[in-house]
Amino acid sequence: MKSYFQMTPEEREEYKKQVMLNPMHRFGDPEGDIAPVVAFLAGPDSCYYSGQSVIVDGANSIMP
Repeated sequence: MKSYFQMTPEEREEYKKQVMLNPMHRFGDPEGDIAPVVAFLAGPDSCYYSGQSVIVDGANSIMP
């Protein structure tokens, strides 16, 4: 994936549109948003979780 500064002007506009469609107005960061959830689920603090779906999508799944 290109960085924002490597994108063409058209790609930048599309990127901005996609970001604004997200309820949090940003894309998720793999290390800051996803990894902590994975670490929790893989660790001992999640020992009582059973048969659950954990959705980490910046609230996209609740949008119409």
